[in-house]
Amino acid sequence: MGVYAPTPIATPSVMEEIERTILKPSFEGLRSEGLTFVGMLFTGVMLTASGSKVLEYNVRFGDPETQAIIPLLSKETDLAEIMVACTEGRLDQVEIPISPGFCANVVVVAGGYPDSYEQGDVVEFRPTPEKVIIFHAGTKSENGQILTAGTAYKGVDSCFIAKIIGFCVRSRKATEGSIIIFQGLVLLLAL
Repeated sequence: MGVYAPTPIATPSVMEEIERTILKPSFEGLRSEGLTFVGMLFTGVMLTASGSKVLEYNVRFGDPETQAIIPLLSKETDLAEIMVACTEGRLDQVEIPISPGFCANVVVVAGGYPDSYEQGDVVEFRPTPEKVIIFHAGTKSENGQILTAGTAYKGVDSCFIAKIIGFCVRSRKATEGSIIIFQGLVLLLAL
């Protein structure tokens, strides 16, 4: 599993179609039901010959998609300000500057995932290359060690920012398995 951002296929016209046919109707549907949504709504979209289609909606911050977008926020971006503005209903008044470049996130999971998978294995971290960020999911700290603990996204994933997406993805493939090590490690790369 993995994700990269931004995606070159999301041209301005594709984004306009997604906003018009998916995002606006989604929020209009919530309003018509008398529901108020405050938070981050991730909409997974698949582009098909017959137009954009919704794969999923997620409202949590831990997904690989979020982990590939957050590092692209510029140094001037205040994530706390964005969250507060969201809760106060003034998100439209906040600038959200994005840094140029790409980010690729590769998920590392325990053997057996998504079915029955191992828990309690020690996770070893070797020195990470510059600009690599390791996000933990499905791990726990016990007796000074990081152990696999088993949740929806088992193990750890990382994100690398580069100027050229091909370099970004190749760099991740080349280094991922050598910086994160645990029993039964499986690298799922679907980029």
